[in-house]
Amino acid sequence: MQLPKHKLIQSCKTRWNSVLDMFERLLEQRWAVTAVLSDRTVTKQQDARVLEIRDEYWAIIADLKPVLEKLKCATTIMSSEKTVSISHIYPITFSIIKKHTIKTTCDRPRVAEFKATVRQSLSERMEVDNKARLVAMPALMASALDPRHKHLLFLARDETKAVFDKLNELCAHDLEDHAAIAEDMAETSPIDMTHSSVSMGLAKTSTTKELE
Repeated sequence: MQLPKHKLIQSCKTRWNSVLDMFERLLEQRWAVTAVLSDRTVTKQQDARVLEIRDEYWAIIADLKPVLEKLKCATTIMSSEKTVSISHIYPITFSIIKKHTIKTTCDRPRVAEFKATVRQSLSERMEVDNKARLVAMPALMASALDPRHKHLLFLARDETKAVFDKLNELCAHDLEDHAAIAEDMAETSPIDMTHSSVSMGLAKTSTTKELE
Protein backbone atom coordinates (compact mmCIF):
# COMPACT_ATOMS: atom_id res chain seq x y z
CA MET A 1 0.00 0.00 0.00
CA GLN A 2 1.49 3.28 -1.10
CA LEU A 3 -0.11 5.49 1.52
CA PRO A 4 1.26 8.61 3.20
CA LYS A 5 2.81 7.85 6.58
CA HIS A 6 0.35 9.80 8.69
CA LYS A 7 -0.95 9.15 12.17
CA LEU A 8 -4.68 8.98 12.83
CA ILE A 9 -6.32 12.10 14.26
CA GLN A 10 -8.61 12.13 17.27
CA SER A 11 -11.52 14.57 17.31
CA CYS A 12 -11.61 17.18 20.05
CA LYS A 13 -14.77 18.82 21.42
CA THR A 14 -13.08 22.21 21.73
CA ARG A 15 -11.96 22.25 18.09
CA TRP A 16 -14.85 22.87 15.71
CA ASN A 17 -13.37 21.17 12.67
CA SER A 18 -11.55 18.28 14.31
CA VAL A 19 -14.24 15.76 13.28
CA LEU A 20 -13.57 16.60 9.64
CA ASP A 21 -9.83 16.23 10.22
CA MET A 22 -10.43 12.84 11.83
CA PHE A 23 -12.68 11.65 8.99
CA GLU A 24 -10.26 12.82 6.29
CA ARG A 25 -7.38 10.97 7.89
CA LEU A 26 -9.45 7.83 8.40
CA LEU A 27 -10.50 7.80 4.76
CA GLU A 28 -6.91 8.37 3.69
CA GLN A 29 -5.67 5.48 5.83
CA ARG A 30 -8.70 3.23 5.41
CA TRP A 31 -6.92 0.24 3.93
CA ALA A 32 -4.03 0.51 6.37
CA VAL A 33 -6.50 0.57 9.28
CA THR A 34 -8.37 -2.41 7.84
CA ALA A 35 -5.14 -4.34 7.34
CA VAL A 36 -3.98 -3.72 10.90
CA LEU A 37 -7.32 -4.76 12.38
CA SER A 38 -7.32 -7.92 10.25
CA ASP A 39 -3.79 -8.94 11.21
CA ARG A 40 -3.99 -11.21 14.27
CA THR A 41 -0.28 -10.80 14.92
CA VAL A 42 -0.96 -7.12 15.55
CA THR A 43 -4.55 -6.88 16.77
CA LYS A 44 -6.31 -9.39 18.98
CA GLN A 45 -9.66 -10.75 17.85
CA GLN A 46 -11.44 -9.17 20.80
CA ASP A 47 -9.94 -5.72 20.10
CA ALA A 48 -10.65 -6.01 16.39
CA ARG A 49 -14.35 -6.60 17.04
CA VAL A 50 -14.52 -3.39 19.05
CA LEU A 51 -12.44 -1.26 16.68
CA GLU A 52 -13.67 -2.57 13.36
CA ILE A 53 -15.46 -0.02 11.16
CA ARG A 54 -18.17 -1.59 9.04
CA ASP A 55 -18.60 -0.71 5.37
CA GLU A 56 -21.81 1.12 6.22
CA TYR A 57 -19.94 3.45 8.56
CA TRP A 58 -17.17 4.05 6.04
CA ALA A 59 -19.86 5.11 3.57
CA ILE A 60 -21.42 7.50 6.10
CA ILE A 61 -18.02 9.03 6.83
CA ALA A 62 -17.42 9.55 3.12
CA ASP A 63 -20.87 11.13 2.67
CA LEU A 64 -20.47 13.47 5.65
CA LYS A 65 -17.06 14.71 4.54
CA PRO A 66 -18.32 17.18 1.86
CA VAL A 67 -20.87 18.64 4.27
CA LEU A 68 -18.26 19.09 6.98
CA GLU A 69 -15.90 20.70 4.47
CA LYS A 70 -18.48 23.42 3.78
CA LEU A 71 -18.95 23.99 7.50
CA LYS A 72 -15.19 24.23 7.99
CA CYS A 73 -14.96 26.82 5.23
CA ALA A 74 -17.78 28.82 6.82
CA THR A 75 -16.36 28.74 10.34
CA THR A 76 -12.89 29.64 9.08
CA ILE A 77 -14.20 32.75 7.33
CA MET A 78 -16.50 33.86 10.13
CA SER A 79 -13.90 33.38 12.86
CA SER A 80 -11.19 35.26 11.02
CA GLU A 81 -9.23 37.66 13.23
CA LYS A 82 -7.48 39.67 10.52
CA THR A 83 -10.39 40.62 8.26
CA VAL A 84 -13.81 42.11 8.97
CA SER A 85 -16.34 39.31 8.67
CA ILE A 86 -19.66 40.54 10.10
CA SER A 87 -21.10 41.25 6.64
CA HIS A 88 -20.37 37.63 5.62
CA ILE A 89 -22.36 36.06 8.44
CA TYR A 90 -25.83 35.97 6.90
CA PRO A 91 -24.80 35.26 3.29
CA ILE A 92 -22.83 32.26 4.53
CA THR A 93 -25.58 31.18 6.93
CA PHE A 94 -28.24 31.20 4.21
CA SER A 95 -25.87 29.44 1.82
CA ILE A 96 -25.49 26.59 4.30
CA ILE A 97 -29.22 26.42 5.05
CA LYS A 98 -30.52 26.72 1.49
CA LYS A 99 -27.81 24.91 -0.44
CA HIS A 100 -25.22 22.84 1.38
CA THR A 101 -27.48 21.08 3.88
CA ILE A 102 -30.46 20.40 1.63
CA LYS A 103 -31.45 16.74 1.61
CA THR A 104 -30.80 14.89 -1.64
CA THR A 105 -32.26 11.65 -2.92
CA CYS A 106 -28.97 9.83 -2.46
CA ASP A 107 -28.45 10.88 1.17
CA ARG A 108 -28.27 8.08 3.69
CA PRO A 109 -30.60 8.45 6.70
CA ARG A 110 -27.75 9.44 9.04
CA VAL A 111 -26.48 12.07 6.61
CA ALA A 112 -29.98 13.47 6.05
CA GLU A 113 -30.49 13.62 9.81
CA PHE A 114 -27.20 15.47 10.27
CA LYS A 115 -28.09 18.01 7.59
CA ALA A 116 -31.51 18.60 9.15
CA THR A 117 -29.93 19.13 12.57
CA VAL A 118 -27.47 21.66 11.17
CA ARG A 119 -30.23 23.55 9.35
CA GLN A 120 -32.46 23.67 12.40
CA SER A 121 -29.66 24.72 14.72
CA LEU A 122 -28.50 27.51 12.41
CA SER A 123 -32.04 28.71 11.76
CA GLU A 124 -32.78 28.98 15.46
CA ARG A 125 -29.45 30.52 16.40
CA MET A 126 -29.52 33.12 13.61
CA GLU A 127 -33.30 33.69 13.88
CA VAL A 128 -33.79 33.37 10.14
CA ASP A 129 -37.47 32.49 10.57
CA ASN A 130 -38.18 35.48 12.82
CA LYS A 131 -38.61 38.09 10.08
CA ALA A 132 -39.26 41.00 12.43
CA ARG A 133 -35.98 40.46 14.27
CA LEU A 134 -34.03 39.29 11.24
CA VAL A 135 -34.36 42.52 9.24
CA ALA A 136 -33.08 44.54 12.21
CA MET A 137 -30.00 42.39 12.82
CA PRO A 138 -26.79 44.48 12.68
CA ALA A 139 -25.02 41.69 10.79
CA LEU A 140 -27.70 41.67 8.10
CA MET A 141 -27.60 45.45 7.76
CA ALA A 142 -23.82 45.17 7.45
CA SER A 143 -24.39 42.80 4.52
CA ALA A 144 -26.69 45.38 2.91
CA LEU A 145 -23.95 48.01 3.21
CA ASP A 146 -21.26 45.69 1.84
CA PRO A 147 -20.88 46.08 -1.96
CA ARG A 148 -20.31 42.32 -2.24
CA HIS A 149 -23.68 41.45 -0.68
CA LYS A 150 -25.73 44.65 -1.06
CA HIS A 151 -28.43 43.03 -3.22
CA LEU A 152 -29.19 40.48 -0.46
CA LEU A 153 -30.05 37.83 -3.02
CA PHE A 154 -30.44 35.22 -0.29
CA LEU A 155 -33.55 37.03 1.03
CA ALA A 156 -37.04 37.35 -0.36
CA ARG A 157 -37.88 40.70 -1.97
CA ASP A 158 -40.09 41.86 0.88
CA GLU A 159 -37.35 41.00 3.37
CA THR A 160 -34.76 42.91 1.36
CA LYS A 161 -37.06 45.93 1.24
CA ALA A 162 -37.62 45.70 4.99
CA VAL A 163 -33.85 45.73 5.61
CA PHE A 164 -33.33 48.87 3.54
CA ASP A 165 -36.38 50.51 5.12
CA LYS A 166 -34.80 49.86 8.51
CA LEU A 167 -31.51 51.37 7.33
CA ASN A 168 -33.32 54.47 6.04
CA GLU A 169 -35.13 54.77 9.35
CA LEU A 170 -31.86 54.62 11.29
CA CYS A 171 -30.25 57.19 8.99
CA ALA A 172 -33.22 59.56 9.35
CA HIS A 173 -33.11 59.21 13.13
CA ASP A 174 -29.38 59.92 13.12
CA LEU A 175 -29.89 63.05 10.99
CA GLU A 176 -32.56 64.28 13.41
CA ASP A 177 -30.15 63.86 16.32
CA HIS A 178 -27.43 65.82 14.51
CA ALA A 179 -29.91 68.56 13.59
CA ALA A 180 -30.99 68.87 17.23
CA ILE A 181 -27.39 69.17 18.38
CA ALA A 182 -26.66 71.82 15.74
CA GLU A 183 -29.77 73.74 16.78
CA ASP A 184 -28.73 73.69 20.44
CA MET A 185 -25.28 74.99 19.54
CA ALA A 186 -26.77 77.76 17.40
CA GLU A 187 -29.00 78.90 20.27
CA THR A 188 -26.04 79.33 22.63
CA SER A 189 -25.37 83.10 22.94
CA PRO A 190 -21.88 84.57 22.34
CA ILE A 191 -21.92 85.94 25.91
CA ASP A 192 -22.54 82.48 27.34
CA MET A 193 -19.73 81.05 25.21
CA THR A 194 -17.34 83.85 26.30
CA HIS A 195 -18.28 83.38 29.95
CA SER A 196 -17.68 79.65 29.59
CA SER A 197 -14.25 80.23 28.03
CA VAL A 198 -13.23 82.67 30.78
CA SER A 199 -14.36 80.26 33.46
CA MET A 200 -12.34 77.46 31.91
CA GLY A 201 -9.29 79.74 31.73
CA LEU A 202 -9.57 80.73 35.39
CA ALA A 203 -9.99 77.12 36.43
CA LYS A 204 -6.89 76.14 34.47
CA THR A 205 -4.84 78.96 36.06
CA SER A 206 -5.99 77.96 39.54
CA THR A 207 -5.07 74.34 38.94
CA THR A 208 -1.62 75.31 37.67
CA LYS A 209 -0.92 77.38 40.78
CA GLU A 210 -1.98 74.51 43.03
CA LEU A 211 0.41 72.18 41.23
CA GLU A 212 3.25 74.68 41.66
